Amino acid sequence: MRRIIVVEDEVIIAEDLKLILKRCGYQNVVIARTENKALEEIEHEKTDLVLIDIKLEEGMTGLELAEKLDKKYHLPFIFITAFSEKDIVDSAMEKKPVAYLLKPIQDEELANYIKEVFGEK
Repeated sequence: MRRIIVVEDEVIIAEDLKLILKRCGYQNVVIARTENKALEEIEHEKTDLVLIDIKLEEGMTGLELAEKLDKKYHLPFIFITAFSEKDIVDSAMEKKPVAYLLKPIQDEELANYIKEVFGEK
């Protein structure tokens, strides 16, 4: 069973993303409100994909977390954010995400990117 971690510090948004993922058939979804919790979860159990908000309340940014995920864990990730400013998008794209999705997230769009990551049709 695929495991997806949602790194989002806003509880309502995190729970909404979890519901979207469950509707798409992904039942093993973990919410991490901080980057430290996300890294703990990744160390604890195999993870297949991480959804990351760029602005996190405590500690590092989603951009810094993405860099760690890529370099240390070689995990695919999708940015989910409200930021559409060119400099932020450019910085995010340098991290090589699977996708950069703007909130509010569309179920079908997210599902399509996840299927691409997992090689599903």
